[in-house]
Amino acid sequence: MKKQLHERTLLFNQRLAELAGRYQLSLIDFYRISQEIIPAHPEFFSADGFHPSDAGYKFLADAIWPTVQKAING
Repeated sequence: MKKQLHERTLLFNQRLAELAGRYQLSLIDFYRISQEIIPAHPEFFSADGFHPSDAGYKFLADAIWPTVQKAING
């Protein structure tokens, strides 16, 4: 089940990236970020292993801020 969810998420994210490129939109891949930090920072995720904890949300906010700031400032 977990492998199937991972594969579906990758396909969904690939489609999102295609659409973002087509419409010249910024895209932040939260799933990729979460997959890279799970082994080193399990405290960033809730007990279900998928949703962020409070510390995880802070990390994600800090990670996306440069993209948000760029979009705001043009």
